[in-house]
Amino acid sequence: MFLFPLKIFSLLALFSFTAAGGDGATVCIIGSGIGGSSVAHFLRRYSTNHHPKILIFERQAVVGGRIASVTIGGEAFEAGASILHPKNYHAWNYTNLLNLTRKRPSSSEGSFSLGIWDGDGFVVKTLNLKSSWGIVNKIVSFFNGICLFMRYGFSLVKMEGFVDETVNKFLKYYEGVETRPVFESADEMLKWAGLFNLTRKSLKEELVVGVKLAPLLIKELVTVTTRVNYGQSVDISGLAGAVSLAGSGRGVWAVEGGNWQMAAGLMNISDVELHLHEEIDSISYLGAHYELNSTKGNAYSCEVTVVATPLDESSIQFSPPVSVPARQLQHTHATFVRGLVNPVYFGLKAASEIPELVATIEDPRLPFTSISTLKCYNETDMTYKVFSRQAMTDALLDSIFSVRKETVRINWGAYPHYKAPEKFAPFILDGKHLYYVNAFENAASTVETSAVAAENIARLILSRFFGKNSSCPSGIERTSCSSAEASPPHPEATMLPYASSEAELAAPQSPTSSANTPPTTYPKILIFERHAIVGGRMATVTIGGDAFEAGASILHPKNYHASNYTDLLNLTGKIPSSSESSISLGIWDGNGFVVKTLNANSNWGIVNKIVSFFNGIYLFMRYGFSLVKMEGFVDETVNKFLKYYEGVETRPVFESVEEMLKWAGLFNLTGKSLKEELVDGVKLAPLLIKELVTVITRINYGQSANISGLAGAVSLAGSGGGLWAVEGGNWQMAAGLINISDVELHLHEEIDSISYLGAYYELKSTKGNAYSCEVTVVATPLDELSIQFSPLVSVPMRQLQHTHATFVRGLVNPVYFGLKAVSEIPELVATIEDPRLPFTSISILKCYNETDVTYKVFSRQAMTDALLDSIFSVRKETVRINWGAYPHYKAPEKFAPFILDGKHLYYVNAFENAASTMETSAVAAEEYSAAHPVKIFWKIAF
Repeated sequence: MFLFPLKIFSLLALFSFTAAGGDGATVCIIGSGIGGSSVAHFLRRYSTNHHPKILIFERQAVVGGRIASVTIGGEAFEAGASILHPKNYHAWNYTNLLNLTRKRPSSSEGSFSLGIWDGDGFVVKTLNLKSSWGIVNKIVSFFNGICLFMRYGFSLVKMEGFVDETVNKFLKYYEGVETRPVFESADEMLKWAGLFNLTRKSLKEELVVGVKLAPLLIKELVTVTTRVNYGQSVDISGLAGAVSLAGSGRGVWAVEGGNWQMAAGLMNISDVELHLHEEIDSISYLGAHYELNSTKGNAYSCEVTVVATPLDESSIQFSPPVSVPARQLQHTHATFVRGLVNPVYFGLKAASEIPELVATIEDPRLPFTSISTLKCYNETDMTYKVFSRQAMTDALLDSIFSVRKETVRINWGAYPHYKAPEKFAPFILDGKHLYYVNAFENAASTVETSAVAAENIARLILSRFFGKNSSCPSGIERTSCSSAEASPPHPEATMLPYASSEAELAAPQSPTSSANTPPTTYPKILIFERHAIVGGRMATVTIGGDAFEAGASILHPKNYHASNYTDLLNLTGKIPSSSESSISLGIWDGNGFVVKTLNANSNWGIVNKIVSFFNGIYLFMRYGFSLVKMEGFVDETVNKFLKYYEGVETRPVFESVEEMLKWAGLFNLTGKSLKEELVDGVKLAPLLIKELVTVITRINYGQSANISGLAGAVSLAGSGGGLWAVEGGNWQMAAGLINISDVELHLHEEIDSISYLGAYYELKSTKGNAYSCEVTVVATPLDELSIQFSPLVSVPMRQLQHTHATFVRGLVNPVYFGLKAVSEIPELVATIEDPRLPFTSISILKCYNETDVTYKVFSRQAMTDALLDSIFSVRKETVRINWGAYPHYKAPEKFAPFILDGKHLYYVNAFENAASTMETSAVAAEEYSAAHPVKIFWKIAF
């Protein structure tokens, strides 16, 4: 089942409660799937003053509920809930919290072939060319996209717009608890997010009348998606249908070893009493408590009871009776076959001609919903999963498969049978303390929506039974709001150069490992910052009363440490609107715009989607398949970088940057320039390198395509989609982490000398103070600092690349660009590498009206008033910043040591010669807080 994308800006505000229930209370949860385990998790996570006893009952012998695996041919495969969407952020944080390993499809697996079968032939059949070369798969995927567009036209773009709009509404459930209510009904919860109306009509009605999709797209691709994901047609209710469509995109993942481990792990860390193979057959309210009786003859008294399993096919007896709307479960028959599919069944000559996913249209004559290839052992030995609405007989299977070595059948009530208008059971079944997680399932049934509902149920319990909740305030003052079970971790301005964070001791362990090895002793941590505020090169500039990022303005969707910091600190992430994310680009060569994309800037998402599509076609016409090759190069680099998020059990401790880069397969990229790599290795067209690649490296690092290869690849990766930032400023991540880490912060105190005196380091500041530290971490670039080391330390000479950021509120002058009107100027004007050009880029930060706009100008030299007056016809306010933003990259790169003296003097910024971003800084910092203490910390008496 594909899962609904959810936003990472989740909640970690913790509650304090006035005693209304009591610490002796017992909470009983029926069901050990993701819903029940998530309720237990959130109860523990949000409850600081109370620690109720939690019992979980599971009628099966194993946990996980409908997240189950099947073993065939000695290998385990997911029976359902097989993949998770990249924006399933509860699930994502669970894997971090539990130190589970995520797996993603390879480039070949991620570009599987699709065939839509109507019983007579394949009405749609995409190309199938498996290659170990990612670029080949990219090209095949591109051609498949063109083929689908030729068949369905702009309806594909409209469909994407509909899905995006739905997703953005759903993301409201990840707002902080300060602004998000506790919901007592599913109806209320859906109305608050603007999703309720989608449950009132069918998906088909919504797509035909509202979105106005082409009938052919609905009949084929949309129907196939709902049939594969929910076993139902497009008459499915609208929200469930939108969820199904949202889950058919890219970037899907799963938990290595089985998704059931999330449920098991949450229960394991939540201090629950688990009763396996014990089914509850009656729940009676006896006034002060509920009595639960099991089929084993046991009775349990519970002040709070949570039903986290569908009641539709359950025989639980309630006293007094409870009322829930009648609901039919949609039974899906999953048949696993190890063998070989028969090409004759599909009118083909060879098994290799059969698509890896064969899906069917809505036709009662067709005996199956889909056949997908799970694993290919060789050309004649494969494992398949067949979905159908009825059981697959042996005779039928023998007609579809020419070889069947092993067959496993499963019949499961997978999800509700959706029919609009949906009716919802209450979250509170009896008006007291009997709760029902699965009431939300009539909106959409996924692992992630179960977690969202469970989180709301936990908040209901804590507010209604234990007392009125008072959430921690958001922001950096949350000193008392630390979590014993926080989600672990998934360039910048002259006013605030990188924080001089020479810590007395690094943290004894990272949040990543805290769930498994809680520390018994914490070191004292001192942080020194030479400026009056924290944040380093993450800084904001105020102009015209509005604050804007001076640098480090955006984050990549796969910046998992930063993503989890926002969750941990209860910060709010912001994503560009459809109009903001489809900004127009102009590449200026000093004489004219050699590239100029369309500018829609419409409030209608679909208009921006169409304009974005045309811009993509325009760029493809100019650069050809080099665009696809470039994307393949970036994806390959990003996938290597993701190794740094593996669990500490499998990830070594690195004592040098070279060792760290070689382990991930990234070191060679630092040995040559980006231009060399793209010309000789990737074989990009020179025009693409001269224009688009150069523009990106100039904007992101102020340097040309002669930048070293890895830094260049990182720069290119930051120009894609899905970018985000922290509402109010990215600096809040640094401030928040300091705030919750029990540190002693010394603002406006610069360290000017570090001396090793045998048992400790003596740090002296410009204020005349001296500090003794057993361990010292330098987390600021040494290139332009005057810290004196004794004994001396050796680091390679490195020049910082200074960037001049000039903020202007006013209006750009179209005459400067040879244009007649301001509206003709692209929202982002970028320049090629030419010493005659006085600026790197001019971007619009905010448009107040047609004659009042705030801009950010990047340049390598200071922008004089005369120059600015030639570029801008109006300048109401100007703010200039000159900052040593990042290293000046030049291959082959030379790296400073992580350990500056062979003892306990560490240097975080040694990694910065590989690439300089917020996320790479976090990755390097995690190396100290999680890895080096394993070797040295426990030798120190605190």
